[in-house]
Amino acid sequence: MVALGVACVMPFAGSQLTTNPSFLPAVLALVCMADSLTSWLLYQQFLSGGPSRYALVASAYLFSAAMVVAYALAFPGVVTHHGPLARV
Repeated sequence: MVALGVACVMPFAGSQLTTNPSFLPAVLALVCMADSLTSWLLYQQFLSGGPSRYALVASAYLFSAAMVVAYALAFPGVVTHHGPLARV
């Protein structure tokens, strides 16, 4: 099945797609929102009497959301042309 899929896209291997500058910020915003929502839901489960491991996993998701924001600030072209943290 994989070989069939590879054979179908092989004729297009040399063509380059156009760039879309708004794709990466949109994906990063989606990931940040999904991580934040997951973290909030896990914290709510913990506060309603769930096991303490829910708080630990929720903290990991919150850290992941913070790292996505830091990545967006450091990646050139997402916020500014060179990235606001590029010279740090």
